[in-house]
Amino acid sequence: MKKLGLLCLMALFTVLTLQAQDAKTLWKEAKKAHNKYNLDPTNNADAIVEAMKKIDGAIKSDDYKSSFEAWRMRGEIYSDLAKSSKAGDYLDAASVSYDSFDKASGMAEKKYQKREVSAGLTNVATLLINSGVKAYEAKNFEAAFNSFDKVFNAKEKLSAMGKNTILTEEAQLDEHIYRTGFMAQKIGKNARATELLSQLYKKDYKEAGVYELLFNLYSGDNKEKMAMEVMEKGRKLFPKNLPLLYAEINHYLRSGKFVQLEDKLKGAIDQDPDNKSLYLTLGNVYDKLYQTALEEKNEANADKNMKLAENYYSQALEKDPEYFDAIYSLGALFYNKAAEKSKQMVPLANDLSKAGTAKYNNLRGEMNALFDQALPYFNKAEKMNPNDRNTLIALKEIYAKKDDLVKSAEYKKRFEALGNK
Repeated sequence: MKKLGLLCLMALFTVLTLQAQDAKTLWKEAKKAHNKYNLDPTNNADAIVEAMKKIDGAIKSDDYKSSFEAWRMRGEIYSDLAKSSKAGDYLDAASVSYDSFDKASGMAEKKYQKREVSAGLTNVATLLINSGVKAYEAKNFEAAFNSFDKVFNAKEKLSAMGKNTILTEEAQLDEHIYRTGFMAQKIGKNARATELLSQLYKKDYKEAGVYELLFNLYSGDNKEKMAMEVMEKGRKLFPKNLPLLYAEINHYLRSGKFVQLEDKLKGAIDQDPDNKSLYLTLGNVYDKLYQTALEEKNEANADKNMKLAENYYSQALEKDPEYFDAIYSLGALFYNKAAEKSKQMVPLANDLSKAGTAKYNNLRGEMNALFDQALPYFNKAEKMNPNDRNTLIALKEIYAKKDDLVKSAEYKKRFEALGNK
């Protein structure tokens, strides 16, 4: 048993020895590949990738994971990778380089080691900004944020070393805060985005996007009061900024605050008169107000808002005669008015008195006239999009109400054929 135990220990020692030898080999090969790259970066581009892979293997071993020299060299290799022609395939290279120098800084004891870390961090701080821009252009927003955000860490660490070398001007720093906050919001790091953008908000930063982003962040977090304070300041600083105005409009749309939307949309139309969606949206607002007035039995308001809805839907159609949403909305406006007449007819169906019959027939005539107004719009909508479910339902119902059961059945069959498509 003692001999067996000794053999096991010897086997374990052998494995550990091999691992150490492998790590040492990787370390030497990493240095060799890195040197080869530095001799001719243009023709030896693959060497920097090899160096990266070798140093990553070596750094995992016990011999090197606590080595200042290993982490410093890893920082340099990744720094060179971030500047190389291979950088597009390794968008996080500058970020890894920073992490490596940061690790090395905690192990630096001698003056020359501290100088090397300082030089490495100074170099990588600029690389982080450039790499973040490249990552953003490649639509790798996670990598972009990671690079941008680490610049603040690098600046703080360098300042502690007495090396205030990056983002030294207030304008540069503010611009970097803005782009980092933007990236944070884009990848859902809302707390970090709010923290950064709030710094700019407090100093009345002259960039409308700050107020738009911060407004959306507070709105999404149900902080209504803070959102409206941001919007008020933003609109005061940038009264003609359309994206900011649209953010406010969308907020009111989501909140169902249609009365407040009226003036906002009219202001947007004044600034952007060719935007067909603004006319459609204002038409939708009046359409909602019309329906509300109907529910409240306020016929005067209902008629007024219906005419306004028709007016703005029509203006949207003037901007684009093939605007499907405007075409459908006009058809739906008259259809819904006809459906209201149909509801009013129900209690009169069994009233066989002369007055009851006359009223019933009058309502039926008004209903059919409204369906006739709706029909051309739905017919055009159906030609533009033959599989639109709502259009097929409307056509089926209109023809049923007009006693054209053959056509009604045809549209019913087409609707049912869509199934779950």
